[in-house]
Amino acid sequence: MNEPPDYDDPRPKEEREGDAKVLVFRNAGNEPIAVPADVVTAAQRAYRCHQLRIGGKSWSEIAEMEKYPSAISAQADVTRYMAEAKALVVEASQRDMLTLEVARLDAVQSALWPAAMAGHVPSAAAVVSIIINRSKLVGLDPEKMNDDAAQQLRTVVVPQESDGYVAALRLAAGDEPPSVDPPPVA
Repeated sequence: MNEPPDYDDPRPKEEREGDAKVLVFRNAGNEPIAVPADVVTAAQRAYRCHQLRIGGKSWSEIAEMEKYPSAISAQADVTRYMAEAKALVVEASQRDMLTLEVARLDAVQSALWPAAMAGHVPSAAAVVSIIINRSKLVGLDPEKMNDDAAQQLRTVVVPQESDGYVAALRLAAGDEPPSVDPPPVA
């Protein structure tokens, strides 16, 4: 009698059942999904290794099961995979947190807006503060933008002759150009 497939087994289906050409995973809805074996990526392999490690397998056993050249290479692959996964989670969390904080600032500004527009000075000051904070939060900090603009203004275009070059550099540095006495008339 055929046993039902074990979808919780982290090994690819072909390793569990011989010559099958698909891998079976569970999706977010806990339904089995068949994926062609040639579509499986290195990240999926590293994930399987991670699951095996959580399940108590040694790195040597994992390397042998997943056909790594050594236990160290299996461990390095899982470490890299986990670092990438952590970075994705941190990035997603940061985006979510940024969205939440901007929404909170929007809500406070909306609450203060009618009073600010009616001339209530403390409300108007709070609205201005919220606008500045929101700008900084989303990367529109005017001070930083001015610094960036100032960096761009430091580009110097100079003439080809050396006197013009030196004068342009002095002007860019904020130095006064040297006074040039007119040549004596003979």
